[in-house]
Amino acid sequence: MIIAIDPGINATGWCILTDDGEIYDVGTIRARRKDDWETRAEYICSTLRKLSEDCDYAVIEEPNPKWTRGRRNHEALMKLQRLITRIVEYISPVVKDIDYINADEISKPRIKDYDSLQDYAVKRYIGLTLGREVSEHARDAYRIGLYWLNNKK
Repeated sequence: MIIAIDPGINATGWCILTDDGEIYDVGTIRARRKDDWETRAEYICSTLRKLSEDCDYAVIEEPNPKWTRGRRNHEALMKLQRLITRIVEYISPVVKDIDYINADEISKPRIKDYDSLQDYAVKRYIGLTLGREVSEHARDAYRIGLYWLNNKK
């Protein structure tokens, strides 16, 4: 099984896929905004470790340096990079291998309407498969895992 992770400081999407691409489970880890960064990171990482215990592989979306515009975004990007490093430290003892996917690889061409169309299709598929709605973060994690299965593995 594969766990795909869309990391975020406030909300981290995750999706567990079987080796043939079927959804096993999907969800979002939401850290409380009132907690400090260390508490949020600890909660996200410990939850991901529990989720990845039955998984052989982990795929994590890597942040794109082009996302930084101004000092505030740079600080957020650095926090996200620290979170990803900590996630890797937590899950590396339980998974065989960890790979990284750039978000721009998944949606080519990188056009807003194309992203929306892809997201709509994923939303419908997950809704029909699991019978419930999931967050955009969880849908992105599914896209990350599916892309990795089809192109990288």
